[in-house]
Order: sequence, then C-alpha cells, then structure tokens
Amino acid sequence: MDNLYSYCNVVGNTDVGCKRAANEDWLTHFECSNGLVSVVCDGMGGHVGGAVASHLAVDTIKSFLETRFFDDPREAIVEACNAANAAILERTARQPELTGMGSTCVMLIVRNGKVYIGSVGDSRIYLIRSKHITQLTKDQSYVQMLVDAGQITKEQAENHPRKNEITNALGLPSMSPATVLPDAISPEAGDCFLLCSDGLSGMVSDHDILKVASNQTGLTQRQRVDELIQRARRNGGLDNITCMIVEFSVTPDAVSGGKKRRNLLLTAIAALIVVAVACFFLINRCSKDDVDEVRKLSDAYVSQGFTRIPCNDTVAYSPSAEVVVIELIPRMGLRIIVADKSGTYDTLNVNDSHITSEGISIRPDSCFVSTAMNDNRITLQFNDKPFKDSQICVEIKTADSSFFSIIPVVNTASSNMSKEAIATAKAVNDDGEKKSGEKGEKTELYNATKERVEHTITINGKTKQSVVRLYSADEISNDSAVYTNHAIKPTNGNVDKGWYVFSSNGRECVITIDYNKTPAKKALIEIPLKSIDSESLSFKLHVHKAQ
Repeated sequence: MDNLYSYCNVVGNTDVGCKRAANEDWLTHFECSNGLVSVVCDGMGGHVGGAVASHLAVDTIKSFLETRFFDDPREAIVEACNAANAAILERTARQPELTGMGSTCVMLIVRNGKVYIGSVGDSRIYLIRSKHITQLTKDQSYVQMLVDAGQITKEQAENHPRKNEITNALGLPSMSPATVLPDAISPEAGDCFLLCSDGLSGMVSDHDILKVASNQTGLTQRQRVDELIQRARRNGGLDNITCMIVEFSVTPDAVSGGKKRRNLLLTAIAALIVVAVACFFLINRCSKDDVDEVRKLSDAYVSQGFTRIPCNDTVAYSPSAEVVVIELIPRMGLRIIVADKSGTYDTLNVNDSHITSEGISIRPDSCFVSTAMNDNRITLQFNDKPFKDSQICVEIKTADSSFFSIIPVVNTASSNMSKEAIATAKAVNDDGEKKSGEKGEKTELYNATKERVEHTITINGKTKQSVVRLYSADEISNDSAVYTNHAIKPTNGNVDKGWYVFSSNGRECVITIDYNKTPAKKALIEIPLKSIDSESLSFKLHVHKAQ
C-alpha cells in the first residue's frame, strides 16, 4: 500500500515540567480517512481532572475521526472538537467530583497535500518557514482580548498577571466552536508546523522556538522537539510542556507529480532502506539471524491478532541501565518511554481504557532487576546477567484487545568507550538573586573515573533556598553518548536528606538546599552517577554557607 503521507513526518513529546505534580497535557497523531491528524490538548481542573479531560478529549477526537468521514477537513476539526466537548461534559455529569475540568485543543490535518488547522483555548500552532516563524492560531484568552482592544501590547501580554485565563475550552457548556483557519495552507519543502501547549509557548520565546525548530541541518526532528522541551524546563518549567512538529521533507506535489518522479522517489527510498539496513548491521552489530528472529516474533504476534505499536529506536544494553519506562494511566491507557542509544526519547502511546497492570508483560523478564508495577510505573532496568537477545518485547492484553511492541537492543557493554566521558556534566547554581530566565554560574565537570568529580558553591541567607541544577552534557556524539546523556542515576521521586532535597530523571538533577538547615562545615552532597562497569561513581557538591 502506498504511503499517502510520505512527504511529511510527525514527532511529539510531553513533559511534566518542573513545578506540577502530574502531567495534564496529552497528544497523539494518527492516519484515517479524514487525513493525517495531529492533536495536542492541555487539561485543566486539577491534576486529576485536567489529565482526565485532556486524555478524554484526545481519545474522543481520534475515535470520532476514525469512524466518520467529512468532505471538508475544516468541518472535521469543528465536529471532532464538539464531540470532545460533549464527552467531557458527559463524564462530568457522571462524576461530579470532576466538575470544572476542561481542556484546550489544537488540531492539524494533512489531506491531499494541504494543511488544515483549528484551535480551542490558548494552545498554539506555529509555522516555521524560511527562517521565519508565524503564529497561525489566536489565543482565546483574557489578555488576548486586552491586546485586541488595544489596552496592552503583545509584549505586555506575555508577563500579564492574568495571562493564564482562557475564554474558551473543551468542557464548557457554552463552548464556542473551534476556530478554524479559513484557507488551507500549501506546505513547502522544509516547512515545520509546531503544535504546543502554553507550557512551551509561555516559557520559550518565539525567537528561541524559531532558532531551535529551524535548525534542520544540526538537529534531528526528535532532537529539536526534546531541545524545546528542555529549554522550557531550564526557563522554569512552570507548567506541563508539550511539543509536536509536523515537518514536510518535500512539497506534496513533488510526491504526486507524475509516475516518473514517483518511481524515482521509490527507488531513492529503496536505496535509503538498503543503506539504513546496512548501517544497522554495521553500527549495531546486529546479525541477519537477529533480524529474522525479530521478524518471526512480530509475525507470530500479528497472526494471533495483536496490534503492533511500532518502535523505531534502538536501546543500548548495559548492566543497571534504565532503558524503558511504562506509565499506566488508569482508565485511559499507557505510554511507553524509550531512551535510545543516541540519548533521545521516544514516547509510544496506547489509548485503551481497559489496560491494567495485570495485562502488561515483558519478555524476556529474566534480564531485568524488577518489572513490578510501582505507582503506575514499570521501570525496566537491566540486571548484571549477560543479555543475549536482540530485542525486548512489551505485551499488553485487555479483555477485548491485544498490543505488542518490539524494541531492538544492541549490546554496547563491551565496546571500547571512553570512561572519561561517562560523567561529563554541567552544574548551574541559581542563587536566588538571578532574574527569571537568567543563567547562574556554570561549571563543566569531566572525568568521572578520577578523584575529582566535584564542584563547590556558596549559598547565603538572602534567600531561604538555593537551587542547583546538574545537567548531563550532550557534546559527545559517539557510542558513549548514551552514558553522557544519561549520566545521572534516576530517582523515583524526591530524595529528602533533611537540609537538601534532590530528584533526577537521568538527564537532569535538581537540588534544593535549605540555608537555615545547612551544616556550617563539611556540607557535602553526593549524587550517584551511572557507570559503564560496576565502579561506584558520584558527583560531589561541596556547599559553603556564607555567614
């Protein structure tokens, strides 16, 4: 079957941010008779209600468009949002404890080589074209009303105290229909359409969004998405952060412009596939037998009626490495977060409200320290037994559906990596005197196998708390990048040591220090670092308390 949308690619991700207890954003993209659909929703109504609203909105939009066809994609956007609004209102009526929940929504549909967009609320869609950025949607918010009335400028709106008040949302009995761009957009080669929640647009300037999103030669699409999310986190991460890029590699006309060009394109794609397979063999040292085994396993699942969740990433095996996280969202579904060997993340979403922890299994389970469900999360961490397989298989079963995902694994534990590169990192000290958005002192750390992997900071009594951020560096691009990008050992929640608290996700560690409780002498914080072998490594932070 021809790939109708070979001229564009969609990559997205979401992050809880630095301040919120839970992620109330949700996103998806899918193909159906109405086109290639991309959706981002930002929930509201508390960390429970907001998450329910955004997930319900995304699920309703997907099922609605998959079961109905509209001649006009603009009508499809409006009616899908109406259906999502009705679904949220119906859920609220059944569960009064969720009263007040709602969600924003931005939606983009690609069909017949044209792009159609619509929105409800203040989530946004930008077009990045020829080093210029254009906001295609208009915020439905209180401050935008002030801008429209000429009472404040657009620049003043960015820092207005009522910036987060929106005037329209899914879940309102009086919701206004989605605002749809009246004219379809004809995409050009290199165009990036960026969908995001206000957790990104409110924390990263349009200039910086343009700078990252347009860097198509320096960063992959996945890296640009992740970099934008990380910039929002570095700027404070006050809200959940969601970013999705729909990128056009060529103009749609170039794909459909005649049989000759089509055949040339297919030949080029075939050649790229051959090169990619050859590179896969060479780089990952994956044998033909491994590929055949994966294919046989996949065919076996399909023959049993399982639905495949495609994963294009390859994770790197190393003892104690955490490579996959499975997050169960009760009554909504789950997502599989894969940390690949290049240091980037991929999120695979499974929207099925009947999934429970009992229906999730991982093969082979003997290669992990533990696969037990903890706080609706399964973290797959390799044990120290030799891993001889070429893949991990995640199997999900419900009463009426079955899913599977095969995640390739390459064994890099014995490769010739530089130990000196393991813990390259940067420490940033926010001393409380910096203005929002300013970076504090930055010190580069290097060589985790030597005796000095440490840094000294001075805190004072002007502020009750000081915050230190330790970042894993991204400078190294060889196979050891999986260790440098995730050099810090992750923690499950916050670790409270009395006078300081720290948490880490493998890439970033946030340490909050209480000035009043800090010892006057020998105040030392040790952050565990990952190691290629069993050697125990840590980052030592000496804290000097100014009197």
